[in-house]
Amino acid sequence: DLTKDLYLAGAQPNIIMFHPSQAKFFSGLMELSGSAGNRQRMFDGAADTKVNTYVSVLVDPLGQEFKLIPNRFMPADKVFIFDPSDWTQMVLRAPQRTKLAKTGSFEKWMIEMEVGLRHRNPFASGILTFKV
Repeated sequence: DLTKDLYLAGAQPNIIMFHPSQAKFFSGLMELSGSAGNRQRMFDGAADTKVNTYVSVLVDPLGQEFKLIPNRFMPADKVFIFDPSDWTQMVLRAPQRTKLAKTGSFEKWMIEMEVGLRHRNPFASGILTFKV
């Protein structure tokens, strides 16, 4: 439903970002192949003997293609769907240099600025929240 609403709003999201604790759910979306319905098996290298089942691209029923990106810094109960080009950095306060205490024979400087994120289309991103 979320991808349908984003599609109807004219959005073109192409990223689904999730917490690694949700990786098992996303790898469960792997297509079944073969007449017996076996899952595809992928190996990361010739020396790798462990079967790695993962999905890196997901296509929804409307044909939109999403790249799946795990992010360990996200909340475990949320999934973000967005297009990175819709988000831009907005400078709220210009950068300022501050000289810090000298240590040894070199100088230390701190660069401080205030920034925020600006969204081009507020209807072009979505967040799924669920109970873990």
